[in-house]
Amino acid sequence: MPCIDKQYAGSIYSLREKTSPQSGPSGWRQNTYQMIRYLLFLLIFTINGCSGWNEQRCATADWERVGEDDGDVGRSPDRFDRYREYCEPFGIAPDREAYDLGYLGGRDDYCTVRGGLEAGKRGDRYRGICKEGFEEDFQRGHQLGLRYFALQREIAALQTRREQFEMELRFNPGLTVERRSYYQQQTILLRGQIDRLSDQRTELDAAARRLLAE
Repeated sequence: MPCIDKQYAGSIYSLREKTSPQSGPSGWRQNTYQMIRYLLFLLIFTINGCSGWNEQRCATADWERVGEDDGDVGRSPDRFDRYREYCEPFGIAPDREAYDLGYLGGRDDYCTVRGGLEAGKRGDRYRGICKEGFEEDFQRGHQLGLRYFALQREIAALQTRREQFEMELRFNPGLTVERRSYYQQQTILLRGQIDRLSDQRTELDAAARRLLAE
């Protein structure tokens, strides 16, 4: 479990050492109980460790900045509940007021044409967080950004296939004449497809600049 820090790992190891097998019915019940405890602790430590939120981070977090970052990428404000769950085992309560203040500022930047365009280009789905009157601008940018994202993904897939054929042609001396000819033809076809999609991407870039200039 690579995302569990040393503190968590030490606690788990200590608990595991206490679950040594014991004989007899009572020993069996005790072993079962201890093993359940061990697994529960392991689950909790794994969740906390993989979330990236440990005691130090909970204690020193700038909750206004955390909220701003969440709003700026379109996350739901309900995400605050996760932070509360992450920090609760350490007896630390996140600052909801500061988080909300930052979140509203980040959301205002997100719910724009530019924010929608950037979210779409990342392939992010819209979680319906924009207020009425701002959602339309966001959606205009988002739809264009999603088209760009899909195009980029298609280009990347074609480039991967082309590179595979080129590697075979370059480094596989055992190719038959027929197979080599097939790979060469496919490489040419893929280059043509990539070029056409790249032209479409250029058109989308131009459309994005026009949209941002409105």
